[in-house]
Amino acid sequence: MKKNLLLLAVLCIAAVPFLFSCNKPDNGGDNKQVVMPDPPSADSAIKIDFKSEADKPKYFDTEPDGTHVEYSIQSIEFSEANRYLITMTVVDTKVSVGDIVTLIGSYTESGGNYKCEGFGSVSVSGTGSNADVSVKPTGEENPEYNGKGNVTETPPPANTDQKNAVRNWNVKSVLINIVGKGVNISAPFTNGCDLEEIGKWAAGNGVSGLNSRLGELKGYKVKEITFTGDNTFAISFTGSNTKPVKGSYSLNTSAKTVRFTLPEGNPFFHGSVDGEYDYPADNTMSLSMNTKVEGYDCSLEMKLTRVVNN
Repeated sequence: MKKNLLLLAVLCIAAVPFLFSCNKPDNGGDNKQVVMPDPPSADSAIKIDFKSEADKPKYFDTEPDGTHVEYSIQSIEFSEANRYLITMTVVDTKVSVGDIVTLIGSYTESGGNYKCEGFGSVSVSGTGSNADVSVKPTGEENPEYNGKGNVTETPPPANTDQKNAVRNWNVKSVLINIVGKGVNISAPFTNGCDLEEIGKWAAGNGVSGLNSRLGELKGYKVKEITFTGDNTFAISFTGSNTKPVKGSYSLNTSAKTVRFTLPEGNPFFHGSVDGEYDYPADNTMSLSMNTKVEGYDCSLEMKLTRVVNN
């Protein structure tokens, strides 16, 4: 009798994992839904918008050729994963006035005081449309700003897929496919996503329109990909004189698809871009982006790894 009871108990215990895993969505065939840890600065995530054109922080910088540029800061977003994204418009320079420029870097926060590596500091008191904001860029030429801003706290992720996404990612590898105009080429790149390297390969294999644009891709190796809870999507690059790409994204969690809205300018990342995503395992993300390159259909199938040391 005791042996029978013992056997029954063992069978019951063995059945528990099966019962709890039955209703979990399939992910890579292992019946486990990937749930990643909270990003490190989720409680510090806010966005500051400066509405009045007459009262916005100013920022001065010098281009590599010695040109002095004056910017007007439009917004500052502090992400859930220790990144600041500062959106500015050009006010005065020899290049096009009105151009939009984004600064991306690391930050730390304590008591509403944000220290922004490579930029300066930002202090915030309160939330809402009339919050007190102080912006102190480094450099003697940069004036300190003390005024008002519209401060909104970033809402928590709407679902598990967005919770997993809202952090920083490195590109481990990318598979490129380019089709059109008699061209059908494909190649894996295992050392991240270097747009100059990819551009040279494509130009040498039939995408001749890229030959005249290779100079635009110099230094454009992807450093990080960032998703935020405010639906901001950004790509930064390793080159010192490169410009980040910043836009927005929208997830369709039932279809595992994503749509990006990006600014024009970068030969690979621009415009309205559809893609797909998945989380094959903890700390990893599969992300595809279907874009246009010189009139050809181009897909970038990227394997991403989570940036752990933020």
